[in-house]
Amino acid sequence: MLTATEKSIILDAHEEYKVNALALEKVIDRYYGVHMPHNRIHQVLKTNNKAKDEPNKQKQRKWVRYERKHRLSLGHVDWHEHGDIQVIAYLDDASRKILAAGEFDSANIENGIRILGKAVKEVEFYGPIRALLSDNDSEFSSHWKHKKEGSTGIFQKHLEQYRINHITTSVNHPQTNGKLEK
Repeated sequence: MLTATEKSIILDAHEEYKVNALALEKVIDRYYGVHMPHNRIHQVLKTNNKAKDEPNKQKQRKWVRYERKHRLSLGHVDWHEHGDIQVIAYLDDASRKILAAGEFDSANIENGIRILGKAVKEVEFYGPIRALLSDNDSEFSSHWKHKKEGSTGIFQKHLEQYRINHITTSVNHPQTNGKLEK
């Protein structure tokens, strides 16, 4: 909270220099030897009818957690290295339940497909997995390399067989698949 003296300094400086709060911050710091944030300066100017609201400036958005409402509408998949062991896990987005997981010596398409089959079998009583989110590792996105030729990769063919829509994260943006990354 600003004192009456600080408010007086703001109003005097504004009267003399006729500049906005951002410029006043520097003026007050330099000529009055007092540092005040420009947001507080702007608030004082607004309460004294020396400044207006700026409706074109966006308010800071609240952080929104990404989560599907219905179970099995989206699954996550990723490989993780734990020492010499490669771990793959399939996770339901809404419930955060691990549908299937496995440990292998190497991360490859065949092992990914094997665990995908287990995940599909695990949830068949509840319904199908509608979409699967993965990163752009070659184990999942090898089909992009063949797209020009009109053919799809092995992993993509298995997803089509199970009628699962494949969604890949943005390149170099692991936060999109953060539930498994963590």
